[in-house]
Amino acid sequence: TYHTLFTQYTHYLPLQKDFAKSRFIWLSREFSNRCDRIIAPTRFTAAELNGYGVNKPIDVLPTGVDMTLFEGGAVAPETLRARCGGPIALFAGRLGKEKNLDLVLDAFALAAARLPLARLIIAGEGPYENELRAHASSLACADRIEFTGGLEKADLGSWYRAADAFVFASTTETQGLVLVEAMAHGVPVVAVDCPVSREVGDGNAVVLVEETVEALGGALCDALASQGAERAERIAAAKAASVPYAVDSLCERLEALYLSAL
Repeated sequence: TYHTLFTQYTHYLPLQKDFAKSRFIWLSREFSNRCDRIIAPTRFTAAELNGYGVNKPIDVLPTGVDMTLFEGGAVAPETLRARCGGPIALFAGRLGKEKNLDLVLDAFALAAARLPLARLIIAGEGPYENELRAHASSLACADRIEFTGGLEKADLGSWYRAADAFVFASTTETQGLVLVEAMAHGVPVVAVDCPVSREVGDGNAVVLVEETVEALGGALCDALASQGAERAERIAAAKAASVPYAVDSLCERLEALYLSAL
């Protein structure tokens, strides 16, 4: 199962970038071509593997979302919303440089200037956390940005249910599972346009924008400010877009793939 585009993570290695990338491509090709079947979470990932020279059968099968794992958070969503006191933008994921969270922070600063009560919640931990906290503290809206640290699934579920929009700027994903998690909770997504975010959903469920502060900030502001029928339509679209990722049906397909390999 190929779930990480290692070529997008060469900045973690003390090697020349082009050399590291070529080694990852070689390793991915050689390992994959020794397998009987390969599972890729998106068509984009499958195409990347084909481009590496992988010639074994590749099946596209996303990782399913088990909603029961997100139930029973220690703090109720209503309590979180009352504490924040305004519309909530949420990011959840690993705090790595490749997640492009500096862009998220600057985009939120733009949206926050237009929406004085808006808050940004960053749920997760990772190697780039200190740099992100320093960046956040330098912004005029610093007091409206909260880092939660790592959360259990149940507690993250409370934030999903409390959020008004999910904001995502990474372009290095193989699947963007957090986008599916957000949509399954009825949270509209604002994301930088890339092959994976485009594949997961579009329209009212996932608003795709250029990789600029102005584009992401403007779309985030619109999502946070939406109300009434417009907001209800976006919530319904998000939930509908997540239906193909229900864990039960995907598990059945996964079992069938293993049996076919046998």
